[in-house]
Amino acid sequence: LALREIRDSKHRLETELGVEVPLFAYPNGRPGTDYTAAHAGMVRACGFRGAMSTAPGAASQASDVFQMPRFLPWDRTGLRFAVRMLLNLRTRVDSAR
Repeated sequence: LALREIRDSKHRLETELGVEVPLFAYPNGRPGTDYTAAHAGMVRACGFRGAMSTAPGAASQASDVFQMPRFLPWDRTGLRFAVRMLLNLRTRVDSAR
């Protein structure tokens, strides 16, 4: 079911937009909760070049391009933004170990 939904959605978007849709975003996107490694394989098999999760962190060269972490790049103050950036960098460093 998931494979068909991923494939059909890609095809429909590309047909309606008239352009390639190279990237996928997992609905909700929590690894292990909203999708699994098997789903990442399905996304790859459907011809996407990468996919975004909602796992917090900053991507590194070691990141799986079909399970890229992300974060919201805005805050109400510059200080809060700086703290978010530092926390995401720490998440990237910690996950690389």
